[in-house]
Amino acid sequence: MELHQDTYKDTKIGRIPKDWNLIKLSELGKFYRGHTYSAINVQSNGLLVLRSTNIQKRTLILHKDLVFVDKDCKEDILLRNGDLVICMANGSKRLVGKSAKYFGEDRKDTTIGAFCSIYRSKNALVNYLFETYYYKKYLQITLAGSTINNLKNSELEKFTFPFPNDIKEQQKIADILSTVDEQISTTDKIIEKSKELRKGLMQKLFSEGIGHTKFKDTKIGRIPKDWEVVKLNDISKKTNQGVNTTTEKVKYSAEGKYQVIRSNNLSDNYIDWNNSVFIDDNTFDRISENVKPNYNDILYSNIGSALGYAAVVTETIDFAIAWNVFRIQTLSSEINSSFLAYFLNFRRKHIRRLETQSTMPFISSKVMLKVQVALPYIIEQQKIADILSEADAKIEKEQTQKTQLETLKKGLMQQLLTGKKRVKV
Repeated sequence: MELHQDTYKDTKIGRIPKDWNLIKLSELGKFYRGHTYSAINVQSNGLLVLRSTNIQKRTLILHKDLVFVDKDCKEDILLRNGDLVICMANGSKRLVGKSAKYFGEDRKDTTIGAFCSIYRSKNALVNYLFETYYYKKYLQITLAGSTINNLKNSELEKFTFPFPNDIKEQQKIADILSTVDEQISTTDKIIEKSKELRKGLMQKLFSEGIGHTKFKDTKIGRIPKDWEVVKLNDISKKTNQGVNTTTEKVKYSAEGKYQVIRSNNLSDNYIDWNNSVFIDDNTFDRISENVKPNYNDILYSNIGSALGYAAVVTETIDFAIAWNVFRIQTLSSEINSSFLAYFLNFRRKHIRRLETQSTMPFISSKVMLKVQVALPYIIEQQKIADILSEADAKIEKEQTQKTQLETLKKGLMQQLLTGKKRVKV
């Protein structure tokens, strides 16, 4: 990519290249508000209606959380190749304005709900503007002070941004960004494929083990004949809940010395240390040692949408766990923590069925201790943990690659869509 500096001019939104102009979205495309339907129209098949929940991480999800209705809609809001689907209303203000582009055949069986809009443009570059700082700032200003998190088509039509006059320059920038997008999409597909292979691998390992020829049926399924079925209580010496912020008067902060891991920091055998809260020295010193995990302990999410995720502590740092996380310590050296965490993740759906019936999915430590585990000898535990760990490492490598590509794209957009760097055409 060859770049060169150019002269600039001042505008109401800042300095832009002299041969660029400020234009509005209405000049490059058209908005169409979604389809209105009621609960009586919903059925098991018919016209597919996409909603804001189908927009995830700038991707349009067409395989889950689907709603069908027995009602026709205008042809203008049937999904077409290149359409940008935008969330226009949501209970959460941060989700309003999020968007995803649809790539594929025109669909006469798919539309969007009333809380979404379609933006349709023939310009290849315009859709990237919905990922820029300009757009995010415009949303903040437009929604500021509003008690209803709702955007109108007429408001988005007024969104103003800098744009190259030269069609060749527009196309060159779009080509650069779309190349990175294609690489991200390819990496995404590799990650999803690797996750599916890992899922199949777990199913095989936890039902057949390694090298077994004789099997038995148990309450938790078919397993090798020489494996045992034990309760978590039989193989763990401690299963306790994290710090209670109310009774122990603990306040979290955005920064500090000691991290606190909550349920949303846990996923399948992974601890996200970059998304935690903190407590100060005095608070950490006075809270119970029971809520301060050690290396090789297992952390288990016991509430909410993350219920059932387990991960092993592989760090040697001092930290604490929140009230919505269990700390599980294995009873002896004959229990491999990684194997146990993998098995708990494998049985996540089954364990969730044991949850307490309440407004929020929850499992108590008393119930948790009754969870049954299929247990081989320690050598086989280690082999299974190593195989799954190797599969995880491959997925993590691809996820790192994806993150790097996303960072690259963000930097390119910041430079190319503001005119700070110019492509030579």
